[in-house]
Amino acid sequence: GGQEIQALRWVWRCHECGGTGTRPYRPEQCPHCGENDPEKLSRNEYLEPAGFAVDIRDKTHGNVNTQQYLPVRDPLISVQGAVWMSLPNPTLGHYRSTGNGHIFHRSDGLHGLGYSLCLRCGRSESLGYDGNHPRTMDGHKRLRGGRDNDREQHCPGNDELGAIKDGLLLGASLYTDIFELQLCEPETGNAISPFQAYSIAVVLRRALCRSIGIEQDEIGIHTEASRGPKGESARSIFLYDTASGGAGYVTQVAWQLPALLEEAAKLLECHCDKAC
Repeated sequence: GGQEIQALRWVWRCHECGGTGTRPYRPEQCPHCGENDPEKLSRNEYLEPAGFAVDIRDKTHGNVNTQQYLPVRDPLISVQGAVWMSLPNPTLGHYRSTGNGHIFHRSDGLHGLGYSLCLRCGRSESLGYDGNHPRTMDGHKRLRGGRDNDREQHCPGNDELGAIKDGLLLGASLYTDIFELQLCEPETGNAISPFQAYSIAVVLRRALCRSIGIEQDEIGIHTEASRGPKGESARSIFLYDTASGGAGYVTQVAWQLPALLEEAAKLLECHCDKAC
């Protein structure tokens, strides 16, 4: 509600070292490597919502043509501070894992520029494709109505300085178990491609789930461009426990990695017509 303390924080992402994290204040430089170039250090203010609601005046309908679907953004993942370990053949890659990795899930609106959000009633609208303030927020009605049989329709946030903020992200962070693997092409020593990385992530998760007897939705996967132990360009494969705080699943990858990779290779030897 409008009287609740709003959990406004900042999320940062350093494209120089690959670090990410959240802070209650706007960081002036990367807390991990000290980078302060705005082109390499992205910083966004975000709100962690307590819940979601629609306008109480909206009517339900079945017309799917009028629905808006927000783009799904990849999570921001950080395994900073964990020690890198080489594969038996160091030229093929390296890995690391932590029980205190950081994952940030976010939504940045229809056009990737954030939301305009009223901190009094909770109404939000995506910023326009040009970053302009949405006119639907001007003189808006309270999201869930007011007291006295909904006679209090005009939101008091319209009349308060700073009650409506533009450019906010909606996000939530969690700390959990994360395993990171960086592989190289045997012939060239270069990082594997995004397509190879995602295929390996899928079968490595399947091999782990088979090994320890859990459902695949217990483990999340992600791949992204990153930096290696010496700052070189790399492609990271992430496996992480979807449970907040971790469940101890992906921490088992490191000590049985050879067997899991062998099983993953077998899973790739198929002739099906699916995108597996």
